[in-house]
Amino acid sequence: MSSGENGSMGDAAKRKAAQQCYLKGNDALAKQNYDYALQMYVTCISMVPDNLSYRQFARGAAYKLYNDNGTGAGTFAKSKLIGIRNKIKKAKAAEKWDEVDKLAEEGLKINPWDAQLNVDLGEAAQARELLDIAQFAFRCARNADPKNKEYNRKLAMVLEEKGEYLEAAKVWNHIHQIDPNDGEARSNASKNEFESVRTRGGYEEATSTADVAVQRARGAKKPGEADAPGMSDEKDLQHAIRKEPEKVEHYLKLADYYRKNKQLEEAAQTLKKGLEVSGGDPNIQEQIDDINLDQMRNNLALAREKVAGDPDEPVYQEKVKALDHELLKRELQVFSGRVERYPKDMDLKVRFAERLMRIKKWPQAIPLLQKSAQHTKLKGRSHLMLGKCLMYDRKLKPARGQLERAIPEFDVDNDNERPLLVESHYLMGRICEELQDVVAAEEHYGEVITLEYDYKDALQRLEKLQGGE
Repeated sequence: MSSGENGSMGDAAKRKAAQQCYLKGNDALAKQNYDYALQMYVTCISMVPDNLSYRQFARGAAYKLYNDNGTGAGTFAKSKLIGIRNKIKKAKAAEKWDEVDKLAEEGLKINPWDAQLNVDLGEAAQARELLDIAQFAFRCARNADPKNKEYNRKLAMVLEEKGEYLEAAKVWNHIHQIDPNDGEARSNASKNEFESVRTRGGYEEATSTADVAVQRARGAKKPGEADAPGMSDEKDLQHAIRKEPEKVEHYLKLADYYRKNKQLEEAAQTLKKGLEVSGGDPNIQEQIDDINLDQMRNNLALAREKVAGDPDEPVYQEKVKALDHELLKRELQVFSGRVERYPKDMDLKVRFAERLMRIKKWPQAIPLLQKSAQHTKLKGRSHLMLGKCLMYDRKLKPARGQLERAIPEFDVDNDNERPLLVESHYLMGRICEELQDVVAAEEHYGEVITLEYDYKDALQRLEKLQGGE
């Protein structure tokens, strides 16, 4: 069957053809012809990408093909993975998820245990809302590297999205075991455990005729009657607190309900009561702090909206300035405490360092960033921030070294990383200019205007270095 014929086939015809390939694959599998079985299953996937079974059979055939060696094909065959990974990177940047899917499956034929290829497949499936396949792919990645927090996190999040709260809680607990200082994992484990209890308690949608009858009876409530149990999550949770006021989990569940519904003041007040009942649980205090920060950010956003509507009103300008100052002051207090409590949380170090840099506390920010720069996903951003700290602290040569490390970490085709790359080149131009390395300064300013022509004063600086005015 040619690719053109495949592309012109309707869905029904594709599924019928896939079923034929599936049967051929099963027959080959029974005869231990694993190579041909794998080809058939991958063909099935190309025609019906939303069928989880085809993916599972393809992976099983690949495991058998490589005698369950855990590494896949030999070195020569694996050289093809370099090209596949580069193509995946470009396809992901362009959000061509169908192409990412096909490329990932092509790579998994070579090494079905490759964790990153499974992650790529999972992200492509999740982007197209093929959640069963995303779960399968992320689980394969996690199985290949059980202690990788990122793989576990992706699996937990897709389980949450599917409503499999108990399984999600298990994965979040596993992450917390890997890193006992991961406050987010601990919090999400509790949240999913509570959600699992809630859904098991009968608050989910009806699934039987008996449930329908009950819901009809509830719907017939006369005006003025109290809500029956199950009609209102809020009232049910409030009733649970009245019935068992000593149980902290009731307060946490009600606060979570309020927070999801943007009722931040109610969430904060409920958590304060829960904090009293718990005897001062620091985890609950953290949630209160987070809600207070959210409230301050909302107030700042509203003030900025007023400034946008009336930019000449000085009262609004002063209000924004005051609220921004108060928010920064509170964030510094909160992040300072959390960095001490969770010393292994690198993302937290970066967030704290960002706030320190806003008040020009360069010496305090630098050691935080030196530690976060050792984290693969934070490396580029951390080196950029270190370069800025050292530059503003007038340590130009070390600053240049940090930016030289930052630049290769950024992908020009990634919309989130491109601005960081532009900023890095611009700062390098400024530093090289001050160090009187004119050739290097021209090179970096040239990179800036190639990427973003009107970025700050890069063009004017370049023209000046080249003898213009």
